Amino acid sequence: MDGRADGGAESAEDAAGPTLTVSEDEARACAARLEPMAASFPDPTEALYLRRLGETAFQVWAPRGTTPDAPLQPWCITTLTAIAETSFLDATNRATVMKLVAGAGPEPPPARAAAPAPEATPAPAPTVVLEETEEAAPRGLPAAFQRLPPRGGRSAPTVGIPVAADGGGLPDAVSAGAAACRAEGGQPTAVFTRLTGEALAAACRRPDGTETPLPALAAHLGATAAR
Repeated sequence: MDGRADGGAESAEDAAGPTLTVSEDEARACAARLEPMAASFPDPTEALYLRRLGETAFQVWAPRGTTPDAPLQPWCITTLTAIAETSFLDATNRATVMKLVAGAGPEPPPARAAAPAPEATPAPAPTVVLEETEEAAPRGLPAAFQRLPPRGGRSAPTVGIPVAADGGGLPDAVSAGAAACRAEGGQPTAVFTRLTGEALAAACRRPDGTETPLPALAAHLGATAAR
């Protein structure tokens, strides 16, 4: 007899969440957005949440509403390997992402005050299946991410991330160009589009407002200006 017909417990199949197929390219694209996303929020550890799915997958949650306290919604899925293979421009941003990874749990993020009360029983976590597929077009970042640029106007279409002197994972040619920029009193900066998290360009920005391109850094990031 079907246990559900008389109010019995659900079967294991019924209780399982949906199965989501994620390619390695999609996981890497999601991981690459974590740094510009973290750099856009005043307190990324409060604005972002990583939900652990299985042993190595993570579901990225971010606000989609029009206010800073908007409820978090799932955005994309990445993996521990994809995050580990991502080159971060600033050690602080990498530390923030790793803090989110370390604090990831199997449950959805806690509901915020502005969010509707959660159901008594959280929805089951989806099952993630990784497979290699053709790289999909990048998805846009959450609406709130577009509206909360750091240290700038709320309508800014791009976000600039300074390349810290202690930033790790950069090739020698890239690090040398960044170091030369700092020696001249400039700040090596990578520019990303706020809508998709795509790298646009890289430049040495000086206090007098002038800037010169950093082609090695742009090429390393796959920036459109270097293509």
